[in-house]
Amino acid sequence: ELSIQMLVFFPVAYYLYDAVKGGVSKWEKYILVLFFITPVMTILGASSRGAQLALLVQFILMFYKHIFKPKPLVYIGVIVFLVVNFFPKEQLERFSTAGDDKTSQQRLLYWEHGIDMMRDNPLLGVGYYNFIPYYEDNFPEDMLYGFAELPHNIFIQVGTDVGFIGLAVYLLIITGGYFASRKTISLSRDEDPFSANIAKGLWIGIVGFVVAGQFVTVGYYPFLWVQLSLIVAQRNVVGLDQNDSRHYKR
Repeated sequence: ELSIQMLVFFPVAYYLYDAVKGGVSKWEKYILVLFFITPVMTILGASSRGAQLALLVQFILMFYKHIFKPKPLVYIGVIVFLVVNFFPKEQLERFSTAGDDKTSQQRLLYWEHGIDMMRDNPLLGVGYYNFIPYYEDNFPEDMLYGFAELPHNIFIQVGTDVGFIGLAVYLLIITGGYFASRKTISLSRDEDPFSANIAKGLWIGIVGFVVAGQFVTVGYYPFLWVQLSLIVAQRNVVGLDQNDSRHYKR
């Protein structure tokens, strides 16, 4: 989904702006601002409640240190005012009915029975993309629509496809990305703040993907894997740079 892609892109664009804003011209700064404003507008304009919740989590992670200062509070007030008064009523109603509407009830059933599938097939799951036929064969009484869909949760998706073993590997890959980002930030915070900023953006993009992924079936979408590849590549480059600098100091 486009909104998931924007969640991955937004933090990197913001931290890129934050890293270079003092060394670029005014018009270049405006262009960089557009790079992170337009993804936010896309996410807010989309109908995905999960993506909008993920965006809120990203904002908290990025700005929690400044959120209670006067200027950010003014900005937050303006944003809340605009959302309440200009946000489409249909989207606001979707949040007010979350958990009670038919779509939410069906997804809760997918998650409940998805966990049952994992318990019944713990090692290898029910097979790659077999969630739909398995659900239709075994839980027809809990199909609120005329057909089943994918489970709308990345962990349920992976767990039912490949079992707890595959799910554990999936979680380890994501966790490894976190530690690689933290290492990059640690190595470059003092000597290369630009790299530290980009590492923050890359990881917060992963957080957005994972949070939104609790409500949509995007476990195998390329955004996650491209982002993790960039995290590992940056970690390796920063590590080599650190080794080279120590060598030259000697």
